[in-house]
Amino acid sequence: MRLIIIDLVPALLSLDSLTAVDGADEALAAIFSRFHIVAISDGDRSGSTVRRALEDCDLGSYFDTVSTSAGLGPTVSPRVIRRMAAAAGFGIEQIIVVTARPKLAELLRRSRITTVLFTDADGINALPEALDEITSGRLSP
Repeated sequence: MRLIIIDLVPALLSLDSLTAVDGADEALAAIFSRFHIVAISDGDRSGSTVRRALEDCDLGSYFDTVSTSAGLGPTVSPRVIRRMAAAAGFGIEQIIVVTARPKLAELLRRSRITTVLFTDADGINALPEALDEITSGRLSP
């Protein structure tokens, strides 16, 4: 089984109001049974705030873990991702990170972490297909 780490803001939750982006529920429902899913956010919000926002959007049940980078650094970074994966019992080759931040995606890819980058509002809708392409080997990360 693979570990999917979703960088929540702004991939899944809007930056300003922490409400779900369109298609978030459908995308998570489509991948829920096939992956171990972890949510992460920058350290400027507490884990309980992020968990509450997910619960308010009816998305909380899709995540095995909800965390922030706070204990490991102020923002999500390759180091934070590696530490989270290790804590969950996954090797770096078993994880896929989903983000909507181009600079973070570039850092992750340079660190040899498989990354799915969404740069538009409809991006999350393509998540199930992107994960299928990567896990089947049809698409190189």
